[in-house]
Parts: sequence; C-alpha cells; structure tokens
Amino acid sequence: MNRAKEALELGVEVVATACPFCLTALEDAVKVLDVEDKIVVRDVAELVKKAL
Repeated sequence: MNRAKEALELGVEVVATACPFCLTALEDAVKVLDVEDKIVVRDVAELVKKAL
C-alpha cells in the first residue's frame, strides 16, 4: 500500500513491475485506495507488447 500511496503523491499515472507478487499487491492497493482512475498498474511485458 505504501508504494501505491507514494506513486499517487508523485503524480505517477502508470506503475510497472516484472514481479507477479508486486503486480497483485499494487493492483490491490490501488483498488483499496480507490484511485483506479488515477493509477494504472501494468506488467513490464504488457508495456513491451503494447510498444511493439
């Protein structure tokens, strides 16, 4: 939850991670904080796929 709060305070729009555990934890934190409209959590592989 701390990382999601930090991202929110910094104005981050997308948080990327390669760790499946972190991905789940960050997604849950964003939902609990009810900031799904402000922060998107993505796996690094998703971002690479989208860029190609």
